[in-house]
Amino acid sequence: MTSLESLGLGFASLSGTIPSELGNLQQLETSELRDNDLSGTLPSDLSRLHKLNTLDVLGNRQMNGTVPTNIWKLSTLEFLYLALTGVSGTIPMDIADTLPNLSWFQIDESLLTGTIPPSLADLRHLKTLILKGTHLTGPIPNSLWTADALELFSLGVMVHGHIPSNDDTELTVLPNLRRLHIESPTVTGRIPQTLCGIETLLFLCSKTLCGCEQ
Repeated sequence: MTSLESLGLGFASLSGTIPSELGNLQQLETSELRDNDLSGTLPSDLSRLHKLNTLDVLGNRQMNGTVPTNIWKLSTLEFLYLALTGVSGTIPMDIADTLPNLSWFQIDESLLTGTIPPSLADLRHLKTLILKGTHLTGPIPNSLWTADALELFSLGVMVHGHIPSNDDTELTVLPNLRRLHIESPTVTGRIPQTLCGIETLLFLCSKTLCGCEQ
């Protein structure tokens, strides 16, 4: 078992807690435990999995507790799914340094709090950033609007900020974006025309945020 590279136990009706012994599987690259009935906390022992590229506990609504600090330092992680759980804590301000390979970051409907780290924009491989339905507050970092790699971007109701136009910046606003979902009523500006033809565009057109008129 110590040579196991992939653990795929999603949708398996598992209950109980995640055993700390998983941290002994030193060759493990994928831990996929989504949509079970798991409870308890994320074991800090998972931080010993130095080859782990996928950590997926999405949909385990009974999970709770703060995300262990060392989990945020698993530099090999590419896919981190904490959505639809009761896990809490804050996103580290230096996440671009500690999780430099992150490609998919999904925390919607979790209990994470705090603000959105500006360093998320420095993650060169980040294609999916799903923050809707969270307790994150404060400003949307301006740098995120010009993140080159982002293809899917969603924002929760408690954040605020201004969408720049392409005239306001030397860079194109979200040049590779395919899906944008804005829940917040306090985001201002106009949706740039360059985003009006993307695959999915969901936002509340109001006096402060509009665009893409037919």
